[in-house]
Amino acid sequence: MAVSVPVYHATGSRKKAFVYSFLFGMAEPTEALIGYLFLPLSELLR
Repeated sequence: MAVSVPVYHATGSRKKAFVYSFLFGMAEPTEALIGYLFLPLSELLR
């Protein structure tokens, strides 16, 4: 909602609002997965 509403009001395009919302929504789980995969490396640096 925080992304889709401003994009929709700025462009008037529901498709663009959906695409941006989808991309920003997929960024969070992707970043969490990357963090989870690199977490063992932090133990090696101690």
